[in-house]
Amino acid sequence: MDFTGDFGSLLHSSLSCAGEDIVTSRFMYFWADTFAHIGLATIVSAFVLLRDWSLAWLWIGFCLIVLKELAADLPNAGWTTLVWLDSVWDLVSWFVGFFALWWAMVSPVNDSDQ
Repeated sequence: MDFTGDFGSLLHSSLSCAGEDIVTSRFMYFWADTFAHIGLATIVSAFVLLRDWSLAWLWIGFCLIVLKELAADLPNAGWTTLVWLDSVWDLVSWFVGFFALWWAMVSPVNDSDQ
């Protein structure tokens, strides 16, 4: 395992010049990256919604993703349009993770299914 290379891949956009050969296609890498952002947000959201942590933690996580996009992904890829779209998608994925968990918690339970 190349931990330096694995860590270095975190500092590049999933749709730009980085990417490890673990996932063979850009399409699959895109979805893996999307679900990673959704998963991170879901974990933070679980603490916010279930453990009554401050909503500020959700915003702190969002700000960290914005910082990562602006400090690493966009400059490393030369500020290309594709990477801008990828960065916006990463931010949207963060909110999808929160709202998916929130919806699952507040949606009514249908007792007729049991």
